[in-house]
Amino acid sequence: MWLSRSPAGIRNIMFDGKSGSLRALDALNFCNAGIQTGLGPFIAIYYTAARHWNPGQIGVLLACQSIAGVAIHAFSGNWVDESHHKRLLTGVAGFGVALGALGIVTLPSYSMQVLVQCIIGLAVTIIPSATAAFALGMVGQDQLSGRIARNEALTHTGNVAFALSAAVIGTFLALQGIFVAAAVFAAGMIPSALLIRENQVDYEAARAGGGEEQKSRRGWRDLFGDKRVLTFTACVVLYYFANAATLPLVSQILTQAKQGSLVCLASGRRRRSCRSCHGCGS
Repeated sequence: MWLSRSPAGIRNIMFDGKSGSLRALDALNFCNAGIQTGLGPFIAIYYTAARHWNPGQIGVLLACQSIAGVAIHAFSGNWVDESHHKRLLTGVAGFGVALGALGIVTLPSYSMQVLVQCIIGLAVTIIPSATAAFALGMVGQDQLSGRIARNEALTHTGNVAFALSAAVIGTFLALQGIFVAAAVFAAGMIPSALLIRENQVDYEAARAGGGEEQKSRRGWRDLFGDKRVLTFTACVVLYYFANAATLPLVSQILTQAKQGSLVCLASGRRRRSCRSCHGCGS
């Protein structure tokens, strides 16, 4: 059902019984905190401070996550777009990220960490497509902009909550606990996705289809022949080469700094309690 922007249209959500599903979507976006970045900055800090791996080794691990995500992103997006099992896909993706977060701190070998990073890279590609599809399928085009804004607000709120949790856990408990917290957030996506009622998601609307649009679906040739898509892709590539890797690199530099205070600052731990790095001198 298409909803208007009026207060009466908003109230129709309650009458249609969608309020529970929309609250579940709220929880899904909140639990998405830290997942969209693949935990990159925290991973760089942990591998440097706790595993004492060099920047080259860490770079390979982060590259494995990124390459796995890039290789599958278009296909996973198309899969989510076509699937009527978006809730299950989202739950599996949340489970994969949670499992990967725990694997970071429990699996000792470098080769296993490569596998862990690939799992995380594959799983995180599903979540943005699924949350956008849920939003469109439940509220329709008319209410989509407001719903997307709410999704982003809740995701950023979750990011703040996760950052505070990471700071407290890293300071008072252990650096490894940050990934346990990440696993808890990721696991929270599983019930959140399953609490979205399947009969309240218009799957055709979720893929922006219906009517004449349904009869004229575009294929891969049309996608790669669209200059707008190619231009946008080039801009994204340039952005990642220029800026996206900055935060993990800065994290490594801070963690490797000779001054112990910088190491503790990067890892979120106090100087007097830091036992995981050599630079503190404590």
